[in-house]
Amino acid sequence: MTTTEVENFPGFPGGITCPDLMDQALVLAALLCSSPSMSLGDCNFRLILVDYRKCFRALNNPNITLHFNTEVGDIASYNKGQMSGILLRKVDTGEESVLEAKGLFYGIGHSPNSQLLEGQVKLDNSGYVIVEVDSTRTSVEGILAAGDVQDHEWRQAITAAESGCIAALSVERYLVGNNLLIEFLQPQREEVKKELTDRDVQEEP
Repeated sequence: MTTTEVENFPGFPGGITCPDLMDQALVLAALLCSSPSMSLGDCNFRLILVDYRKCFRALNNPNITLHFNTEVGDIASYNKGQMSGILLRKVDTGEESVLEAKGLFYGIGHSPNSQLLEGQVKLDNSGYVIVEVDSTRTSVEGILAAGDVQDHEWRQAITAAESGCIAALSVERYLVGNNLLIEFLQPQREEVKKELTDRDVQEEP
């Protein structure tokens, strides 16, 4: 979830960010568990959602359909590999259905997927690559990090593109500065002059 702020959530007159709201929901769910040793996964979060359903404007919007207790199982394709729909699965009953759709947006969450870098470059406690201020340089010379893997604050496509551009230019500077850049030039070809034929002369105005 990367939505910045919910401005109208009940109980928070000044608004609340989605990550903070999720954290508080987890704390509340833990308090609702009957056993202190019970994991959060065993708690019934759905009761919390039911209590606040009428507070969400989406429920009153005829263009929005909410699917509760539902997860995405797979992408359905019936026409030459093109997406035809989404396979939905009820969490509580296991019942499956297909929601017709032509497109899909993925919510990737907050995992930076930097496991392969563990022990290679410095990571913070959340797994994000640590870079120098206003740069894409990591703790290892010559290794640069760009995009969401080093951005624990914004995580937007436009900021990822910006850091990608900075990283590309920084790579070029690093290679040039260390005499590692080899420039390849296309060989110059001699221009072949075409001799005019009688037909060419006749076609000229």
